Amino acid sequence: LEPDDPRGLREKAALEAAAQHYSEALELLQRAIKKSPKWPPLYFDAAVMSAALKKPDEAIRYLEKTMTLAPIPVIYRLYQEPVFKDVRMSSISKDFELKLASRARELLATSQTESSTAPAAPINPPISSVSSPH
Repeated sequence: LEPDDPRGLREKAALEAAAQHYSEALELLQRAIKKSPKWPPLYFDAAVMSAALKKPDEAIRYLEKTMTLAPIPVIYRLYQEPVFKDVRMSSISKDFELKLASRARELLATSQTESSTAPAAPINPPISSVSSPH
């Protein structure tokens, strides 16, 4: 990998996070985001680092960006991780949670409309895999 390759930067950030060097990990993730701004795991990882640094406002901003790039159920599940406990308890979390719920309702309504006009899906549709940002 090239020194500034987003995957390599993410791997270095994971090593820094494992050593509890969250600021350094966040800096690496921010560099990776500049190189690959549409890769959702980078934003989620940055949200995790921000939460670990006790910066709920910053964590929410990264989560909101993740919400524009990744499947809503995945974001919801990851938001339930223990690292986000303080973020979930912060006063700003309610706005994010309302946005997340609203987006989920929109997607559900869209999928119900599409399913009523679409041909029947196979009985055992393939399960799409989502790589874990950890």
